[in-house]
Amino acid sequence: MTFAESLRDSAAAQGLSLPNVVPEADDPLKHATVPSTLGIRDPLEVGEGPEPGDFYFDGWGLGVHFIGGQTQELDELARVAHAWQTGVPVRDIQAMAAHSTLGSLAEAAEQGAEQVITAGWECLRALASETGWPEYVAMVEAAHAEPVLRQHFPYTGMYEIRFLDQVLPFGRTLVQIVRAHQGFHVSADGQTHHAATPQEAVELAARLL
Repeated sequence: MTFAESLRDSAAAQGLSLPNVVPEADDPLKHATVPSTLGIRDPLEVGEGPEPGDFYFDGWGLGVHFIGGQTQELDELARVAHAWQTGVPVRDIQAMAAHSTLGSLAEAAEQGAEQVITAGWECLRALASETGWPEYVAMVEAAHAEPVLRQHFPYTGMYEIRFLDQVLPFGRTLVQIVRAHQGFHVSADGQTHHAATPQEAVELAARLL
């Protein structure tokens, strides 16, 4: 019996329908995917975990991690899969799965691109405050205060920000600000410029956009 069949049987025993579970081609006895009625969701990956009796699930969509977790109950996994399939909000799916975590942008992604951008800035400002580097914090806060930059998603790396042209799905980088030995490097269209201060970096990035 494939894992997809086991999951369908578990769902049926609970009065739930999982008609479109797809066995994974490489290992159908242990893994499967569950499509969703929501266009923003990729098929949920489900299967047996590394330890006997463990099961996992992992859900993505349009470049956003929605939810992931594990359980030792196939019935619980079937309920999670059914909820993913039928479009139940991820916060409610998390509530039914004892050992699960939401992606940082998951709930925002369910609300649309504008909310993803807002959530991205919230995450960036929180991360910046934890770095212990005052100039980086100043640059992030100055960028957030600049309306031209604030309307773009700030994709974050190691002491860098890349402003993207779109989200859901994530697009290409328009402008990048990177920490330099002294000050910052601001790059766009294959050209790199130097800025001595956080404010200069932000003003330059805004002009380049």
